Amino acid sequence: MHAQLIRELVALLGSKAVLYQPEDLMLYEYDGSVELGSPKCIVLPNSAREVSEIVRLANRYEVPLVGRGAGTGLSGGAIARNGGIVIVFSRMNRILEIDEANQRAVVQPGVVNLDLSRAVEHLGLYFITTTPTLTDLDATP
Repeated sequence: MHAQLIRELVALLGSKAVLYQPEDLMLYEYDGSVELGSPKCIVLPNSAREVSEIVRLANRYEVPLVGRGAGTGLSGGAIARNGGIVIVFSRMNRILEIDEANQRAVVQPGVVNLDLSRAVEHLGLYFITTTPTLTDLDATP
């Protein structure tokens, strides 16, 4: 990993939000699957603006990015198979909006399913995950 990239990430996020020591990286080599990968750096942003800046820096240095939630996935999707930066979204855990009429919530990527279910249980609702269909992905706003 480029030392200058690490310095720029620390300047952006602070030293407690950028992990690059081997003992720290080991914790992010796996998720709920049996796969392994070795990230070169872990970043823990607090805002969409910080994520945007991380993406800009990674692009400039041509470093791959991997997004990670709680790391409980079973498919290996949160593993840095080719090194690079893992963006851990656990600090971005706010529920931004609950639209009861349309049964819709706007959340940051680190929101835990149980927290969202608890936030809407007084409405008689609960959260379930759904996988977008190809039709959903092709829909134009």
